[in-house]
Amino acid sequence: MRKTRDTKHTMMKLSFFPALYAAVFSASSCITMVYANMAMFQPLRTRLNFLLTHDDISHDQYVHIVTNFTSDEFLDAAMMNHDDQMIEYDHSARTPLTEEVVHSFNLWLNKEVVQDSLSQNTADLIINVFNLYPPDDIPEVNSTGWELNGPAPAKYTNNGVVKFFARSDFAPGSEYNGIWGYRKGSREYALQCNIFGLNILDVTTDVIVKVQTILMPGGQYWRDVATYLDYAYVAAQNGGNAWVIDLSELSSSTPQGKDSDPISGDNIKDFGYTDWGHTLNAWNGLLFLNSARVGDGCKIFDLLEDPMNPREIMNYTIGECHDSYVQTINNTDILITSDGYDKKWRLYNITDIRSESFQFSILGETPAITGSVYAHQSVVSTDGSTLFVFDEFDGFDIGVYDISNFTNPELIRQFQWSEDGTTSSVVHNGYVRGKYLMVAYYEAGLRIFDISNVTDGITEVGKYETYRDPEGNGVFSNNINGDYNGTWNVYVGLPSGKVLVSDFDYGTFVVTIDDSLPASNLSESPSKSPSSSP
Repeated sequence: MRKTRDTKHTMMKLSFFPALYAAVFSASSCITMVYANMAMFQPLRTRLNFLLTHDDISHDQYVHIVTNFTSDEFLDAAMMNHDDQMIEYDHSARTPLTEEVVHSFNLWLNKEVVQDSLSQNTADLIINVFNLYPPDDIPEVNSTGWELNGPAPAKYTNNGVVKFFARSDFAPGSEYNGIWGYRKGSREYALQCNIFGLNILDVTTDVIVKVQTILMPGGQYWRDVATYLDYAYVAAQNGGNAWVIDLSELSSSTPQGKDSDPISGDNIKDFGYTDWGHTLNAWNGLLFLNSARVGDGCKIFDLLEDPMNPREIMNYTIGECHDSYVQTINNTDILITSDGYDKKWRLYNITDIRSESFQFSILGETPAITGSVYAHQSVVSTDGSTLFVFDEFDGFDIGVYDISNFTNPELIRQFQWSEDGTTSSVVHNGYVRGKYLMVAYYEAGLRIFDISNVTDGITEVGKYETYRDPEGNGVFSNNINGDYNGTWNVYVGLPSGKVLVSDFDYGTFVVTIDDSLPASNLSESPSKSPSSSP
């Protein structure tokens, strides 16, 4: 069953707009916990000014938009803070555009495109940023004319291939976000971010122990972490800086006690770059600080010379770079940027990025999608042939592209979690391990998909309900409302095979993957009752 129009936005070509302009700007601005719409992170005037300064719109077009379709209040509204009770709140001070204004705005954009005064890409970007979309009675298609594939069938009972191992809600209500893993000797650690900083958890056994919290300003609600060798890199927004931590003082054998603080101050360094860490990525001696801001993009650092002192070597500004991903494919280092409101995932050859003559040149990009889409994150299959992309605006959720030809990514299919036909959950991030795509699916929790044959079909083979059933007792204590609560991120790279899961509301979960049994014989849910460790 494909996504229904009450939960999924239509994807239509710009040429269809004249018949579709009677759209109402969505007024559903009350959500729980956190809203990740980056239009709220930057005032619309900032985005409009960027289009003007880069000659994407003319001065006359800028004045026309500001004078006829918007107001200072609308253009300058910014994200509001959460209240202390963490209850529902208006995420923006913006008053929605009226249906009449939306209609007129679209007519004008279409005229500008027809007269070659405005590119279709720029018009589509403005439509996406201002949320000017058609009514609900239009068939759901993507830019190629294909119907959306719909929810992946669930080929399992109970939790499927997922087995519970441990859980720690060590700081209830602290809004957990980024997570990474680190191994030293026989011990394994979860590097769990929250609004207070970086927390280091020993996850070697099923009794999780928090050995240290490194306090850092900012980070509400975006803080992320990754490692290179024995160094952890942490960055944040909302006043947060970038940090590097030498992890070498963590134990490789004997367990360290709760809050024993083994890492000394000399091995913890704040290296600035305030508000540059909406997300980050560390790969092969390179560090990427992703701003998710138009005009800023991503700053790239070389770590090879001195990991404690990252050296900035490049600033990617072609897109806003909500996230970045790098993989060596056919002896070529391929960077893929998730460029937010551009609705593009772009591919670059960065094999020679340390060369003084290096410049970014697009190898290829995903085909145009004209609908409410936010290019949020991406990951590539182990063999390098398939790109998986994640849309945080709940338009199509997960897209699958053949990138065997870097210059021409081709859409294979789009899909959603198994219950999406009746209940819509927003997707966040995903990672590949072997034949599995492991996805942080916000309120739907952790979802595992078999991607061994993406052409013939994708199936859901496991789950863990971190948000609906955080206690693991089979009782749903929360409902899925299509909000930005629940599973934030996953880490799949620990040598033991443990999967680390960060839930925004309920802390750190550790699970394992066991696909040795047929679906009919998979273990009961939960495999073991969760216990909240220190």
